[in-house]
Amino acid sequence: MKTEQILAGVNAAAQHLSEDEKKAFDYVVSNQLKKGTFGGMGDILGALVVNLRENLRNEEAKRNGRMGQKRALERIAKSRVGAKQDYMNGTFTSQDGARAVCDGYRAVRITNEAAAMPADAVERAVDPLNICACYEPKATLTPCSIVPDPQKLRAMIREARGKYHGRPGKKNTFCACYQLESDTGKKAIVNAEYLVDMLEGLPGASVQIGNHNSVQFYSPDGDGILCGLRDTALTTPGTFRLNF
Repeated sequence: MKTEQILAGVNAAAQHLSEDEKKAFDYVVSNQLKKGTFGGMGDILGALVVNLRENLRNEEAKRNGRMGQKRALERIAKSRVGAKQDYMNGTFTSQDGARAVCDGYRAVRITNEAAAMPADAVERAVDPLNICACYEPKATLTPCSIVPDPQKLRAMIREARGKYHGRPGKKNTFCACYQLESDTGKKAIVNAEYLVDMLEGLPGASVQIGNHNSVQFYSPDGDGILCGLRDTALTTPGTFRLNF
């Protein structure tokens, strides 16, 4: 039996739940909970629907050769760097109607329907971050002269992480830094792991350096923003400079 057929059967079964169980079912589904919280049949069926939907997205991503993109967007949606600020985290619909993921330091808007999102938009008590207002005008941006290959960049990060774990004594938080630069000398220093996710989440993107310590990405699938690192981050123990 195909995943779509199983999903249809579960949704049909949910229509026969009691009113209280339907509320539990709707809550679990709308909040994308893979495990139930109430212990009833509505809970169980709701979690099953969430997992079946994820299976469908994975199947579609594999068919389209987009599994790497989906995983990158999923890492952004789940990283919750700004976890205390719920309006900045997760998967939601941006103010211009695009499907979006954000973690407080990275934001991606997906406009291509063929691109696989990590999850459906989650309803929340507060309005999500207005991503659209965070973009600098394109006229103020400068193209990055060399865009790193994400696979090579990932290898550089792994090498740096190996050195980090080889250090004796108490360890600070690991952070690999990468410097992006334009032909005119404009620079932006970013978290290298975040940069990998942006490049894989928006494959084929042009990379543009802004005036406010941020980087913007433009691809056929959508666009995104990556915040740069503060100068103080470069002197923090546990920080590795990959290319500067």
